[in-house]
Amino acid sequence: MKSIFLSTISHGGFDLPTMLRRIDEYHIAGKLTDAEREELQAAARGGASPAMDAAGEIQRLWADFRALEARVVALEGGTTGNGAQSPDAWPVWRQPAGAHDAYFAGDGMTYTDGLRYTCIAPEGVACVWSPETMPGYWRAS
Repeated sequence: MKSIFLSTISHGGFDLPTMLRRIDEYHIAGKLTDAEREELQAAARGGASPAMDAAGEIQRLWADFRALEARVVALEGGTTGNGAQSPDAWPVWRQPAGAHDAYFAGDGMTYTDGLRYTCIAPEGVACVWSPETMPGYWRAS
């Protein structure tokens, strides 16, 4: 088992948290000794690329996309270009299904109470709960 892990690590391109979790799973199952576990974890940490944090990278990409989208709306004065108010400026709240449609810091929406809210979650953290459920991540605008 150790040789398979070492082969995977030597090829690179792996997600470090996932690799460390799998090493631990095999250690717990008794398929790796304590010494092998430590050696594999050190090799994984040494061979990991900081850019391979897939979940974090996806969140950063969506946050960047939303920030860019907000800049475009601001540059257009909140309009679609023909003078009409952009429907995306304050979209109606919808429960996010995942990182691809979650709200991030700076994202705005109109909640069911008719008020507009802006996500104020820390950088890289998604607002997946409503202002009613998680008021600390939203500011009424």
